[in-house]
Amino acid sequence: MQDGTPPIKHAIRDLTSSDEDLEKIWQMWQTIFPEWPIERQRMEKILHQLPGQHYIHEKGFCLSFLTDGSHGKIAAIGVLPEYRGKGLGTAFMKNAQAKLRNVARTNEGELKSLEIRSQTPRFWPQVPIDFPQEVKDFFLHRGFRKSTGSTVRDLYKDIRGAVASPEILERVSKMNLKFSPWSPELYEECMTKQRANFSWFKAYEALAAYNQHHEVMVAFDPDTNAQIGWTLMCSHTAIISDSFAFLPLMPSKEKTGLIAAVGVDESARGKGVGLALMVKAMENMRERGVEGVYIDSVVIRDFYEKLGFKTF
Repeated sequence: MQDGTPPIKHAIRDLTSSDEDLEKIWQMWQTIFPEWPIERQRMEKILHQLPGQHYIHEKGFCLSFLTDGSHGKIAAIGVLPEYRGKGLGTAFMKNAQAKLRNVARTNEGELKSLEIRSQTPRFWPQVPIDFPQEVKDFFLHRGFRKSTGSTVRDLYKDIRGAVASPEILERVSKMNLKFSPWSPELYEECMTKQRANFSWFKAYEALAAYNQHHEVMVAFDPDTNAQIGWTLMCSHTAIISDSFAFLPLMPSKEKTGLIAAVGVDESARGKGVGLALMVKAMENMRERGVEGVYIDSVVIRDFYEKLGFKTF
């Protein structure tokens, strides 16, 4: 410091699985992010079930994760209002980066990137556009840069009425396809094709491990009975839904479902299978009591909008 005052040393430590630490971080979250509250039980599941590098201080916390062995994600940095401007946020940032780099090296790799976002578990897909400018400047002034790619959006649709327009429903009804919820008997073929085509196959593995195959819709070629398309169609009780921090904040609250990992086998693409999967999945979800559907981290444009989804 130019005035001779030594820099503040912040007593940052690893977050433990103790009830005391959980209660502390949960209480701080509600104060720091009042417009993005998280249920205590949901916070506990996110922190305890999914591995991460998390840190706590009497006045704040940092949640970070390493994905694919080499890509760091800082999901949240929170500092209580009365303690801001004292360097704690910067200290959290440096601490997380150093620890993520060490974890990557332990896995015989290196930290290739560091982003302010989350993937699994899911908080925000990017820094929310309605965050104050000083929050965005905090990251920009510490070496981060704005993404040059398309804006990532979360989408939502009320499905208490028609799940699609009459034109789309008619189009889907004329498609020569079969649909059915997933089942254990369909596991091997599904997972073989998932691993060959998509990076999200672990979500399907997780549902199968908890015997929640019914949370997936499958499309079949009616001539060969081969599986050609899949989508998650999760209710709020699905194990996958537990990792989405803000799912209960949707207008439909505890009756919100999740559609994700919509995939079509390479041999069947360009034929409307994905659109039909969405329609059949929403119809199934509505039958199970789901009133609203959430889709996270959407980059593509004009596909989900055809079905009435809007940015949340």
